Amino acid sequence: MIQPRSGPGNRWQILVADDDPAAIALLKAVLSGLDVTITGAETGAATLEIIKAHPPGLVLLDLIMPDVRGLELLDQIQQLSPETDVILITAHYSTDSAVEAIQRGAFDYLTKPISIDKLRQKIIAWTEQKQRRTAAHELESKLVEISQCEGLLGMSPAMMEVFSRMQRIAPHYSTALVTGETGTGKEVLARVLHQLSPVCEGPFVVCNCAALPESLFESELFGHIRGAYTGAVDTKKGLVEAADGGTLFLDEIAEVPVSVQAKLLRVLQNRQFQRIGDPTPRKVNVRIICATHRNLRTMVDERLFREDLYYRLAHVELRLPRLIDRQDDLRLLVHHFLTRFGEQFGKPGLVLSRAAKALAWRYPWPGNVRELENSLNYCAMMCRGNVIDIEDFPESISRYKLEGSRAITFSADEDLVPLEEVERRYVQEVLDRMQGNRTKAAEILGIGRATLYRILGRTGRPETDLVPPHPKKNQQSA
Repeated sequence: MIQPRSGPGNRWQILVADDDPAAIALLKAVLSGLDVTITGAETGAATLEIIKAHPPGLVLLDLIMPDVRGLELLDQIQQLSPETDVILITAHYSTDSAVEAIQRGAFDYLTKPISIDKLRQKIIAWTEQKQRRTAAHELESKLVEISQCEGLLGMSPAMMEVFSRMQRIAPHYSTALVTGETGTGKEVLARVLHQLSPVCEGPFVVCNCAALPESLFESELFGHIRGAYTGAVDTKKGLVEAADGGTLFLDEIAEVPVSVQAKLLRVLQNRQFQRIGDPTPRKVNVRIICATHRNLRTMVDERLFREDLYYRLAHVELRLPRLIDRQDDLRLLVHHFLTRFGEQFGKPGLVLSRAAKALAWRYPWPGNVRELENSLNYCAMMCRGNVIDIEDFPESISRYKLEGSRAITFSADEDLVPLEEVERRYVQEVLDRMQGNRTKAAEILGIGRATLYRILGRTGRPETDLVPPHPKKNQQSA
């Protein structure tokens, strides 16, 4: 993966891209004394050449360049160096360009004229944040290793509770019920329970109850003897018997026909079963784990599931949380899957662009971990290099970039407001949708938390204009 490099003495490199040499010189003077190294580029082509040779940690990019639009250059920078942050600078602020810049992955944006104190504070805050992010990235692989529990990954409070219960249950259970929405990892959890149990050396047999037709269900589960019914030309061992000495995993237990539930209850109570056509009961030493995404209690009330079977299963229950309820784990899961698929498809160092990260963090993942895994698998196949962008996601997810945000509109009789107020409203809208979580809101917007606080806390007081706008740019825009 392309990493931003630091200069001598661990000084962060900042590239100032502006077609005005005086503006570059002024910014170098303004930022002198900080722990950064400043270089300049006066064209888009020169900017890209520098980034190819020595990716900087930050680019201060003028929105109006002579040979390319700033937003187009932003896209190219992210493709070349996804870990490089870009702060757009413009003499002519507009809400549309600001929102577009954020959606396309800009770290932040500034409007000329810029206060010297404001700029220095922003760069200081960026260096501190960059240092933390770099340290976090170096630890990310280690965190993936230490946050796994025999294949399950998570550090969120919800998953830590699952791990704790699972480790206490594993040595002692004979029957367990795993519940959770589709895609949360119920079979993975069942395998972990088996691995942690005293019968871990025995077989782990999987039965997808939803895939078996009712006419064959009993035969598949319990087996039959030769001649038991038409077509039974040989004696067959069932899945219960195949799992003897190990674990039988009954996925989608809610789909077991009511006619078979009584016989399954006997297996759970006595560890006995009978092959079809054989009057002799057979004993088995088997642990049984059942899983479902449905509400068995409701099915009992509707007489679709036996009450006695339900209570036998629910005696030991583990519930897996939805991915949206364990978003603290999203970063680790993404890192884990990108590492795996990068190796699988020969794209080492696979990463998400800043815009793709914002989309992944904002998208609700209704299909949970399975949808995340399948989507990143698709992205890894579709991306041309080692940087995954929004267009590499499946259409149903990439479309969410447009549909997931509501437009801010004004009625005809409403007083017009300054552009900064529109920006503040937009940021507040994102913050409200993130239920007040400032860290998540800042990640979605593609800005630092300090910038988020600044936007929300504006008082409207003018600042000292010590970094003036470029006169030539005023004429161009006019």
